Parts: sequence; C-alpha cells; structure tokens
Amino acid sequence: MQQEVLDKKSEMEQTIFFQRMQNGELTKRDYLHYLKNLERVLSVFESRPNWFGINQDIIRRKRITVDILELASEVTDPIHVTNAIQEYQFEIMKLSDDKLYEHLYIHYQNIIDYKNFKENVPGVGRLYDFDNITQSQSFLNSLVKESWGDESLKAFDYLIKMFKELQLVSDWAASRNNGQ
Repeated sequence: MQQEVLDKKSEMEQTIFFQRMQNGELTKRDYLHYLKNLERVLSVFESRPNWFGINQDIIRRKRITVDILELASEVTDPIHVTNAIQEYQFEIMKLSDDKLYEHLYIHYQNIIDYKNFKENVPGVGRLYDFDNITQSQSFLNSLVKESWGDESLKAFDYLIKMFKELQLVSDWAASRNNGQ
C-alpha cells in the first residue's frame, strides 16, 4: 500500500498545475484559486475542537487567510472552487476521526514537504511559514498508523482532480485575458 500512496503522490506532482506552482509559473489569480481550494479542505480539520492540542503552529487558517487577502486585493476575477474540492469537502466531513486524521496528515505533510514553494509562489507565501516545523512534523508523525493507505489514496485522487481543474480554469482565464 505504501508504494501505491507514493505513486499517487508522484502522479499529483506531475500535474501541469502542480509543476507550474513548483516552478514559480503561477499567476496571482492561479495561486489565489489554489489557496481558496486548499482553505476549504483545511477548514474541515481546523474546525474540529482540540484536534491539534498544543501543536497550534501547524494550524494554517490565519496564514492562508492573510495570503488570500493579499492576493484578493489585486485579483478581480471571481474565485473558482473546483468541483473536486466541493465533492471532497463533503466526503471528508462524513468521515470518522480515525479516517479523517489520514487526510489531515496528507494535506499538512504536503505543506511541510513543499515549504520551498514559498520562494516560487506569488505573494509572501505565509502558508509555508512555520514557527516550529520540528514540532509540527512530530505531531503529524504521531498520527500515523500502519493500517493507513486507503484514505491517503482518496486524498491524492481528489488533489489530482483539483490540480487538473485548476489548470483548466487557468487555461480558460489566460485565453480570455491574454495570459494576464
């Protein structure tokens, strides 16, 4: 199962939108759309009382909000929340805590894994700032169970769909606005 999860993560990393984000090629509009989609997912985890205990540094709500506000002041286009994320948010809200922790791990571990994106995204990139990344990583590692895998695959499937939809939105917007 572990190899299947790694393969799904690799598939996500090969999407055009993800590659553009990694290479610093997203417009402010594109990155704002990504943040708004991610915010929808993270809100499911961060609305759970006492889920993070003393590990408050891992919570991204304030940081992602500041990033969104910074970009929203410069982007006038309507924000697109993908069908994939709308469906995903509905699905994960129905999960038991044990299964939901697996999704939490995937998303927050991704933020840590891709913290170097801070240098490549439009704006300040506060999403990737951690006051104590070691503590955040330890918290995530404490959640991991050997039986995990199925929910991780689902999380990556939705992320792949989201990145593909975001690329379609980006292509459409670029064709309307001559790439600006």
